[in-house]
Amino acid sequence: MAIKEYKYRGFALEELKKMDEKQLRAVMPSHVRRKMDRGIKHDKKIMNAVDALKEGAIQRVPVKTHRRDILITPNMVGLKMAIYNGKTFGNLEIQPEMIGFHVGEFVETKKRPVHSKAGVGATKSSKNVGKK
Repeated sequence: MAIKEYKYRGFALEELKKMDEKQLRAVMPSHVRRKMDRGIKHDKKIMNAVDALKEGAIQRVPVKTHRRDILITPNMVGLKMAIYNGKTFGNLEIQPEMIGFHVGEFVETKKRPVHSKAGVGATKSSKNVGKK
């Protein structure tokens, strides 16, 4: 069985990478278009990593950033990033399915609480249990 080619709104990834910003804007949903109207402001080190990725360089170390509001564009696919979640840096490799989202959506900021067993006297049924 052949691997299905990824398409974003009917366009293949290679077609998206060849589009200029105006054509790409027309394909994106409205909240992404508004963000693009205001201007996509990426850090210099992220743009340098994207340019190196275009040239075919192999990225060994992820690009560290605190900015969680960076919009993922088609030319960023394959980029490795380390996004700060408030405590540590979470590693992220950008996949084609992430196009149009923000990088912060893929790195969790909160841990799920892990609850232990209820203590003695915490519930009505535990009143009859002997204390240790």
